[in-house]
Amino acid sequence: MPAPHPLPRRGLPLLLSATVGLAALPCATWAAPENEQSQQHSQAEDAPAPLPADKFKRFDALIEPGLTTTYPSLSETVLRDTGGFRSALADLGIGFEHRSSTTIMDGFLPTGQPHDPWLYNGQRFTVQNSSNAFNFNFDLGKVGLNGMMVSAGIIQAYTNFSPNSPDTVRMRTMALYGKTADGRLEVRAGYLNNMDEYIGLFTGGSPILSAGLNGLVPLAAGLSAAPISTPAINVTLHAKNVYLRSGLQRSVSPRGRVDELNNDKGGFRFSQPGAGMLYISELGVKHAPSANRHSLWARVGGFYNDSKYVRHDGRGTSANGNLYGAIDYQLTQPDKGRPGAGIYAGASAFWAPDAVNVFTQSYELRTYAIGMIPGRPRDTVTLKAVYNSFGDAAVRSARDRGQYASRNQTNVTASYSARVTHGVYAVPAMSYIDNPPFTGDFRDALIGSFTLYFML
Repeated sequence: MPAPHPLPRRGLPLLLSATVGLAALPCATWAAPENEQSQQHSQAEDAPAPLPADKFKRFDALIEPGLTTTYPSLSETVLRDTGGFRSALADLGIGFEHRSSTTIMDGFLPTGQPHDPWLYNGQRFTVQNSSNAFNFNFDLGKVGLNGMMVSAGIIQAYTNFSPNSPDTVRMRTMALYGKTADGRLEVRAGYLNNMDEYIGLFTGGSPILSAGLNGLVPLAAGLSAAPISTPAINVTLHAKNVYLRSGLQRSVSPRGRVDELNNDKGGFRFSQPGAGMLYISELGVKHAPSANRHSLWARVGGFYNDSKYVRHDGRGTSANGNLYGAIDYQLTQPDKGRPGAGIYAGASAFWAPDAVNVFTQSYELRTYAIGMIPGRPRDTVTLKAVYNSFGDAAVRSARDRGQYASRNQTNVTASYSARVTHGVYAVPAMSYIDNPPFTGDFRDALIGSFTLYFML
């Protein structure tokens, strides 16, 4: 498995790249009882025609439901309602979302090793990811099934570093969602990307706020994530600001994401060789910022994966799993009229069994400021530090094969998310990483990256 996102080494000109946004779906999250969008989508059919100022609330009621990952309102898209196309779709109970992201990276320091083999993102100029996702959601209230929605979508993904994943065009999601009238019970089933439904791996719950993920351990242990969706069902219970979400998911192939994609070109296979069931549960407290309350999201959870993962000690196969905890809290709220603006702090911790994982522990501290730069109310500045520990069994196995293997890795990243215009965000970042790959005696890396998010 490649090391977490280091970057190649060319220089500042290459820092101008593009991540066209993994982002355009605002969503009804687990906090459905408090989420105005979630409450509205089942009532859209009976509601009076919206006033122009309110029409984007009508569109936002038709975004993909049941996610913990959040995206800007559809008013924050390039097309918005050009030509009335979203209004026409909404009249039919259909919501349309597009998000595109491109991330490039390059290194500024000599690696101390030959150009080949290519072992990590950023060792050379890297297009880490370039993707386009299209999603359609249909409110079944139009046919008398209030509180229910069908989602279907496709995704295209490209990278020039093959260990990330093969280039692909495939089904992204196909799912049925339903909730009770009071919003306290939600069920979602189908082909799902559970990275968007559990844990909160994006800073502040949104992929446009900073560069990279807040943890790789859950993905290595079988949690589904774009461009890979797998059969799954999630059930969420709410009690005020507390939620409990539990689910069953067919694991991503224990042979890795590349093997999964090569064995299933379209994304429709129900099973994969050696892939078993992943049982997951998460308990959390989450409330949105308001004039009288700071934002808080605290969660703990874990999963057990009964797939057949090859052990690093050569003793056959074993199950996998992950335990995690994370918290994000709003420290300051300087403007009551913009309750979401302020300085935040967060932390995450992940643990996975040593026998079958390279990354066995990961700890992150982060701070980020939203809307604190004068005249830039949608911009975010982020600083985070990550410590990763590599498993003893994986280290011994690599060294027995005559390879240099690191025992740990530290990564400090600063990033700036700038809103360019409606639907376009640019995120330059700089990372300092010691032991950039797991194997190979590489010098510390200074890697620049640039991500462009684009939402139609």
